[in-house]
Amino acid sequence: MRLEDIEQAIKKDDSYIRGNIRDLFKDIAKPITFTCHLPQSEESNWNILTLKIGYKKDRLVFEEEKISNDAGLSLYHTENKHPSATFYGYPDLVSVSCNNLDSKKTRTSILCSNQRPAFYQFESPSLFHNDDKNSQFIIIAISRIFRMNLRNIFFLYPNTNTMRGYATSGDHQIKEDGSNLSSVLSTICKNSDVKRNLLEIIRSIPKQDIKDISFIKTDRNDVMLRIHEFFEKNNKKIDVPLLSDGTLRVLCIGAMLLSADKKSLIIIEEMDNGIHPSRVKSLLQKISEIALKRSLQILISTHNPALLDAVDDAELKNVICCYRDSEQGDSRITRLTDIRRFPELMAQDSLGQLVTNQKLDFFLKDKRSEEEYMASALAWIKELREATKDGYLPH
Repeated sequence: MRLEDIEQAIKKDDSYIRGNIRDLFKDIAKPITFTCHLPQSEESNWNILTLKIGYKKDRLVFEEEKISNDAGLSLYHTENKHPSATFYGYPDLVSVSCNNLDSKKTRTSILCSNQRPAFYQFESPSLFHNDDKNSQFIIIAISRIFRMNLRNIFFLYPNTNTMRGYATSGDHQIKEDGSNLSSVLSTICKNSDVKRNLLEIIRSIPKQDIKDISFIKTDRNDVMLRIHEFFEKNNKKIDVPLLSDGTLRVLCIGAMLLSADKKSLIIIEEMDNGIHPSRVKSLLQKISEIALKRSLQILISTHNPALLDAVDDAELKNVICCYRDSEQGDSRITRLTDIRRFPELMAQDSLGQLVTNQKLDFFLKDKRSEEEYMASALAWIKELREATKDGYLPH
């Protein structure tokens, strides 16, 4: 995607980004930095991608970019601090310095667009000088590795209103809003094992017994999902327009889990919306089973105490807390197990209840030093001892 595409998406009313372009930045004078760190392999140690997006002359630009290794050496990097500077009369060009991997040669400079990441532009040897065959091969190959890894990051923010109609058949990957749900399910359900796994997911939610799913197909190559429910005295076929929001969201999650490539990262926004609290734990267990089987990484955002209470103790180390700093007002991210006095916190209640009664929030924002905390604890003990002498306990 080009940065100008992001600008256009922000201007649309249905954009997931609030505000305008300037609101993307905490400080408009400072760029946003993104880093992708891949595990080192025997084939390559160029494993760190760094991108900086800034706001120059009323538009987004890639200010800086480089691929480097853990030793700090760069495979390539942008040469100028402000890539919006004019090169040959074209303000959208940025000069990229490429390591030719030969100490006897100077670095090669290549002109790239500052509207797309350079590693997405390094797809053809034609960009490089003919005598830089080695760097051509390495830079193109490493750029391809980063592209492949980043393409395996999927965001899922289901919009049930977009799922209730026909979809053109043949899709293999669910869209972010789930609008092609019927199409993807009709494709992946051709595999009997995948279909069985999908049925197991949706059976974990409703009280009724869903025995099968099928599809209505038209002459125009459109398709619509239909589920088959079995009751003691009545059997029903229900088309997708009549399904509940919760059932549609579960189907969408199942489609994503079963269609994404193995080792993908899947981000699910508010997974539990429309799902009864009593069913959240069983759904989370199914998601965990499939993720383990298919080597998927799942990132789920939630405010739901029922879902938080469903997290196994062994998984608490993977819980990340996001909160607003009480002094600066900015957002902070902290791993749950990194909170000071974590054992003391978890001894008080379940995770969901700690969120409900705001004890988690208190521990996250507690900036007292160890000395101040100890003094407070000793003062409470002193108060307790004095109170018990008179026959009552302090509140």
